[in-house]
Amino acid sequence: MKTAHFAKGDKSIEFIINCANEEFAQNGSKTTLNGICEKYKISKGRMYHFFTSKEDLLCNCFKYSLEKVANAINDFEIDKNASLEDNLHNYYNEIINHWLKNPNDIITIERIAKMSQVNFSEKNYLRLKGYKNEWADCVTGKFLQIIKSKKVKMRVNETVIKQIISAMYQQMFLNFSNDLISALKSGNYRLAKEKKKSLLRNYDILIDAFLNGIAEKEY
Repeated sequence: MKTAHFAKGDKSIEFIINCANEEFAQNGSKTTLNGICEKYKISKGRMYHFFTSKEDLLCNCFKYSLEKVANAINDFEIDKNASLEDNLHNYYNEIINHWLKNPNDIITIERIAKMSQVNFSEKNYLRLKGYKNEWADCVTGKFLQIIKSKKVKMRVNETVIKQIISAMYQQMFLNFSNDLISALKSGNYRLAKEKKKSLLRNYDILIDAFLNGIAEKEY
């Protein structure tokens, strides 16, 4: 996934998207373009100059939020002196820290993903699916890059590994991260810290099982 960027008028677009993310994280599907314009002093002309509809705005919010975490993933530097397990641990810790710093993004992503299954046009549903697939490729791509940095011999091909990583993320990471974000949004920082530790602890266990299953341990 490419780095988050916009074309001409990008400051206006980014401002509107950030306002929409804030509003949508708080009010969900009840959010309206008129409500965003009124609350954040955005003219309707300015809003509709960049976004044709609520669906169009939400699609851009979805894309922007995913691109932000993709930036964090791309910026993660592999430590050549660290073990494979430590690098994978630190990689997921970086992702978790991003969600902690940007709770509205993950709330927006999840809510829009659920809404799109029943309320979006087929065109915009496929649009979101494309953004999600690009982001998934980014997540699995960095994972494979870390594994390859240690020249690990794998028992299965990359396609299978990507499927396993994607399943791990969908089934566990998002569930735990939702609990973590809920704690953070409620102001319970102690619980959020505990949720982060629990998430990383469980991921370390999964990573160990994953590596023992797909790799010939020579690293």
